[in-house]
Amino acid sequence: MNILDWIQNRYKSQCDGQREHLYGVKIDTIGSPRRVVDIDIAETEGDTGG
Repeated sequence: MNILDWIQNRYKSQCDGQREHLYGVKIDTIGSPRRVVDIDIAETEGDTGG
């Protein structure tokens, strides 16, 4: 499984009909070939609250 498959599966496992409208995954280009990835894990399994 590649990293994008893992992220997609993790995201789908956390969807509850409300959370996905407030939080998510954002991937932006900051110059070829660099990328920045922002994954909001608030209120998910594994969230340490810190």
